[in-house]
Amino acid sequence: MGILPQSVRFVEMGCLDDSFVDARVIVVLAIADPEAVAGVLRELALAFQDAEFITALAQSKSAKTVVGLFAAHTPAVVEVSSSHLSKKDAS
Repeated sequence: MGILPQSVRFVEMGCLDDSFVDARVIVVLAIADPEAVAGVLRELALAFQDAEFITALAQSKSAKTVVGLFAAHTPAVVEVSSSHLSKKDAS
């Protein structure tokens, strides 16, 4: 996940017209089950509509904090063990 200093304009996914969305938060997804993609995107879309969630992400200082925020707001999506975090971020 990354927070960009300035927003980047993207064409809004799933829209039939030329709707755009300005994004500052970039999330890379690795979804092993193709059947789960729609559900994951739906849950993430709901989380990203929560202004408090976005503010907390922007203020996060460690990977552990970011993972905790995602786990709290998207519990069906996040599956990460602490071994995936660096020792510095896990504290």
